[in-house]
Amino acid sequence: MGLTEQTIFEQFSYWRAAIGPVAAPKDAEIMVFIGCGTAYNLALSLAALANAAGRPAIGVPGAEWLNAPQNFWPNWKKAHVVALSRSGETTETVAAAKATRAAGGFVTGITMEKDSALAKNSDRVLLAGTHPAEGIVMTSSASLMLLLGTQLLGHKVPAELAESAHRLLQRFDEKLPGLIANRSHFVFLGASHLYGVGLEGALKLMEMSQIFTQ
Repeated sequence: MGLTEQTIFEQFSYWRAAIGPVAAPKDAEIMVFIGCGTAYNLALSLAALANAAGRPAIGVPGAEWLNAPQNFWPNWKKAHVVALSRSGETTETVAAAKATRAAGGFVTGITMEKDSALAKNSDRVLLAGTHPAEGIVMTSSASLMLLLGTQLLGHKVPAELAESAHRLLQRFDEKLPGLIANRSHFVFLGASHLYGVGLEGALKLMEMSQIFTQ
């Protein structure tokens, strides 16, 4: 088993530790989920979940919110920005968090690193421990940031979710070799809150295998 596969199969104990009540979002006219790469894909899914829960929200790339937030929301200084970064050191995301706070906005940071720059430049921080062997390809930390963001929006995550997901992964892994044999082009489908997840699935497969994905 390779390192990336190991972190995928061993992530569920970290899920269990991260499941629990989270304080409600700060009242604001809009929630803005920001991130770069994987974190931006997660931001799109969380924004859709927020809208479905009755909280106006958008997902914006970290650099775009840093450089021209007014292009996405005219009253951007009153936004509740939720910044996602595994390391908490993503340059554009940290800078956007700083700029938002300097302008009077509220920032919630979602990260795996409690002593990171993002944690230090957020009004509130949601943290989770992640697999220590995780490499460049984000696996368990991506799941954990999505989990924390989902709970932030008031969705109660059942404690048995981690075990259910683990069993599903094991069953899927048994069938996977036959499903993908001789395939060279993969299309991921996802709508609404699953759109960002679909983007992330395509990105993960491309990163790990260099196979053509859409």
